[in-house]
Amino acid sequence: MLRRRVYALVLLALAVAYAATRNASAQVPVTVWGYVKMPDGSPAAGASVTVSAGGASASTVTDSTGKYKVDLTVSSTPVTVTVTASLGGYAGSASASGEGVVRVDVVLQPPPPPPKKPTSVYVSVDRPEYGVGDAALVQGRLSPAMQAAVKVVVVAPNGSRYEVSVSTGSDGSFTVRIPLTSRGAWSIYAAFPGSDEYSPSTSQVVTVVAKEKTFLSVSARSPAPGIVQVSGSLAPAPSGAVVEVYVSIDNGSTWARLLNAPVGGDGSFSANLSTAVYGRILVKAVFRGTFDYAQSETAPVAVEVSSPRELLLTQENERLKAREKALNETLERLSAEVGELRRLSDELKSSLSSCNATVEARERALENLERELALLRGELEKTRLLAYAAVPAAAALGALAGFALGRRKRGKREAPSA
Repeated sequence: MLRRRVYALVLLALAVAYAATRNASAQVPVTVWGYVKMPDGSPAAGASVTVSAGGASASTVTDSTGKYKVDLTVSSTPVTVTVTASLGGYAGSASASGEGVVRVDVVLQPPPPPPKKPTSVYVSVDRPEYGVGDAALVQGRLSPAMQAAVKVVVVAPNGSRYEVSVSTGSDGSFTVRIPLTSRGAWSIYAAFPGSDEYSPSTSQVVTVVAKEKTFLSVSARSPAPGIVQVSGSLAPAPSGAVVEVYVSIDNGSTWARLLNAPVGGDGSFSANLSTAVYGRILVKAVFRGTFDYAQSETAPVAVEVSSPRELLLTQENERLKAREKALNETLERLSAEVGELRRLSDELKSSLSSCNATVEARERALENLERELALLRGELEKTRLLAYAAVPAAAALGALAGFALGRRKRGKREAPSA
């Protein structure tokens, strides 16, 4: 029984092997033909054609009408036929199933464009917060560097969007200012549309927040050594606002926050600073902002802080200046008095000279009178001698006396003019 089964299996295996051998050796002819055309439908004359079907393949070239024809032998039919054709960079393929004679037409396609070079766009803003009405400064760069048109896309807080076209420089950089007309978050990004050589790209999205503007002011003075009084105002002043006060001792290269000054309901703030640093220091105030109010910062203001020794020297210097001023005033007063005395002295000298001249004139007149008196006395003596003479002698004496009296009168008239 077992032996019969073995014989049966052997006979079955031989039958299967025979059938397979017979099928493998069977050859079925298939004719494949068709037309190869250019993209515009014109014949692709001289195109290279390869036909594959059932593991067999053959190649040929199209004639002037674009027609080709090949004969294949396959093991069985129907069979799937694949035809590929190419001409000067143009290529195409098509497939069809059939038996006997199979037609397959192929339309060539233009060569694919070369792959474009990749690009990237980067954007940034100078700060994350602005005041409503400010313009956000957007800076960007297109890589690789080239001169091209880039679109900056702006999305407003209400969802509306618009585009701004900018041109990059030769280094690929670009700059644009975006007005922030309403409060809220604004989204900004840039897009490069690409070119024949470069692929398009889009930057990351940056977000800036527009808040209500604030205005901050500050002033500083040093009323005493080591003490700085700071005061200022914030407008508008949110409830619970705090202003940070910073000091710099190296002309603004570095800043140190010394204290936080609370802002009052009227927007004012003040604080006293104690410092062991003397000389010129800079002070500024910073408001960090809130959810609705923008940050603001003052420009630095300079203040001279004196040391105790400098204060003493300053006070002594002021005292010496006051003393110098008083001495100068005294000197001016004494100089004026000296000038007046000199004037009076000159006047006295002038009067004395005039008096001396008058005295000299009086002395000369007196000398003249004394000489005349002496003459009169001589004449009187002569008159007495002649008294005893004759009448003619008396007449002569009278004439002589008259002459003498005449000279005396003339001398009196001349004396005052002398």
